[in-house]
Amino acid sequence: MRISSPSCPKKILLEVSRSERPRLFFIDTLG
Repeated sequence: MRISSPSCPKKILLEVSRSERPRLFFIDTLG
């Protein structure tokens, strides 16, 4: 899981789309 910066929402969306655990990814990104 790579923690993306909040200034790169597009990259986060791409990573989440490819990731099988979007919830956990969002938690890591927000937390």
